[in-house]
Amino acid sequence: MDLDTVQGWESGRRPLANVRAGVLLELRRLLPALGADAGLVRWMDAAMDVDRIIAAGVAVGTDGPHPLAGWVYTRDTAHMLAWALHGTAPPALAGHSPRPRRGPVAAAPQLAAADRTVFFNHLRGTTEAAARQGEGGVLLHRQALSNAACGYGSASALAGHECGS
Repeated sequence: MDLDTVQGWESGRRPLANVRAGVLLELRRLLPALGADAGLVRWMDAAMDVDRIIAAGVAVGTDGPHPLAGWVYTRDTAHMLAWALHGTAPPALAGHSPRPRRGPVAAAPQLAAADRTVFFNHLRGTTEAAARQGEGGVLLHRQALSNAACGYGSASALAGHECGS
């Protein structure tokens, strides 16, 4: 695997969710063999789910159904989403310190304030549109409403303690 590819995933330039399934499976099997913490590797699924949710919330004119319309996200996904939106690391990752890196890199996968505003504005609009879809929009409405209500609230609210989940 090329180092630029991994750095692209880490920096957010290349969404991990865009990786072909076969490559991703190979990567998931290879990382623990190379010494990666297996407990951290399992978070890749939640990270890809969050990539899809955020991309749907900040991209203009995305095609297809909203990711929140087709599945009920997990608590792990909610924690990862809260990390990106509020900067609070998931409890299971709290003991893991990031390795020091060269150059300007983000301390966490937190979205910029402008992107968060776009995300929550889009989520509120999605909530209203889903409510008009009737039975077909129930899951999307519930999950979008829950996350939109958490808007600029606490990470614990988004992770399902008060909202979400």
